[in-house]
Amino acid sequence: MLERLSMRPSMLAVITLLAAPACSSRDSATPRPARTVPDKASAPAVPQTSKWELDPENSSVEFVCKHVFTNVRGMFHKPSGSVLLDEATPANSKVTATIDVSTISTGVEERDTHLKSPDFFDVAQYPQINFVSTGFTRSSATDYAVTGDPLFSLHYTSSSAEELGRNLPLSQLPSAMPEFFANLVKLPVLVAAALGLVIAVVAVPKRAAAPLALLAAGIVTFVLIGIAGASAIERYLAVAAVALLVFAAVSFGGFTFLEAGKLRTGWMAASILAVAFGVVWTAIHIDLNRFDAELSFRGAAHDDLAEVLNDPKVEAGLRCGPLTLPNHKLVPDSRWIADLPYDKVRARADPKLEPQPRKGVGIYVTSRFALFKHSLTSPNDSVLIQSPPPGFQRVKVTDYYSAYVKC
Repeated sequence: MLERLSMRPSMLAVITLLAAPACSSRDSATPRPARTVPDKASAPAVPQTSKWELDPENSSVEFVCKHVFTNVRGMFHKPSGSVLLDEATPANSKVTATIDVSTISTGVEERDTHLKSPDFFDVAQYPQINFVSTGFTRSSATDYAVTGDPLFSLHYTSSSAEELGRNLPLSQLPSAMPEFFANLVKLPVLVAAALGLVIAVVAVPKRAAAPLALLAAGIVTFVLIGIAGASAIERYLAVAAVALLVFAAVSFGGFTFLEAGKLRTGWMAASILAVAFGVVWTAIHIDLNRFDAELSFRGAAHDDLAEVLNDPKVEAGLRCGPLTLPNHKLVPDSRWIADLPYDKVRARADPKLEPQPRKGVGIYVTSRFALFKHSLTSPNDSVLIQSPPPGFQRVKVTDYYSAYVKC
């Protein structure tokens, strides 16, 4: 019997689906996109309206979901969809997509059969996943941001916080903590920590008191945060995770508690082999290009943000009103760079920010890569956080950000 997977539909999957090129096979040609061209003799030239059809035979929708302590990758084959783009009035544009759930493939036939059952997608009753856009706005000179309704019928839908696993009832906190710990310190270290905790309590109970107190304090704090109704995020267990690392070290270095002998020698040899294996495995599986891309982006994005906030026109705009940002991601860095007080920097995604400021400075993300890191990071965020209000004028543009000002 397969264990239940946590299947969380992703808006990015639909966007990726629709971003796939509409290509044709060798046997049949896909017609060019239909365009409505104005009559030059009777009306002035206006931006064109285009309709693009997805080619099911050459397209797929990929997804990644968490299963226990690992990630499961899969795809749906032959999706269909269309994009109607009105360049003059983007709000009139429309995106639709349809996925045949029976085409799901994760590489394991038994798991695919289980996913099609009533335990998950219930293909017999709900054979399709449909997406219809409800919001369409230009996010940069070359990109558009789309929001909409995923018209699928699983057994429930829920708020963004619940989909992200952040808003957990008290009854689910104990079962969620092992997974959170595994994400923080990884499963092998978690197993070593459990073993080391037992060894420490039995062999050196007095020395174990301090890390045990640290572990207990971290867990109690996490539970109290959950009881208070705040988001249950795994990083809130960071203090407890540090204590687990101490106990994991006991598993590998606990042989020092023993007198010289075969048991001590064997334990030491096993620890050396385990550590060597971990080093080799990490060296083989680590993706240095990903680290390089992430670190390069962070540095370049910080420099761009500083360049924008230090621009004389932006500094002048800050004297007229607050600084607004898409969401909380850029708030700390912006306050630090511009040396602004708390009430002077706000996130447009914050529901408490109503109405939106009529004057001041707005920072907007312009890079496609940065868009989903510093702007549209939550399915609950409106695409309007990327739309400057009427009357705001663009005064500064960099690779990652643009600034709009109104005084």
